[in-house]
Amino acid sequence: MKSSGLVVDNHPDTPRKLQELARHETITRLYADILADMAVCDIEGWDKMEFIRELQACLNRFTQTAV
Repeated sequence: MKSSGLVVDNHPDTPRKLQELARHETITRLYADILADMAVCDIEGWDKMEFIRELQACLNRFTQTAV
């Protein structure tokens, strides 16, 4: 069945596979953003690890509140 350009799949693994693809896409974009940030920091002479530390702190907030 096709609705609004999307193909509807009733397979039980479909939602999980879509979530995995979305996560992979997010990680790929984040990796590219980190590399771009590091390149700018390298050019400007700034601390290349500042953004990494900010991301780590953000992720740590999730692990501290996770149940």
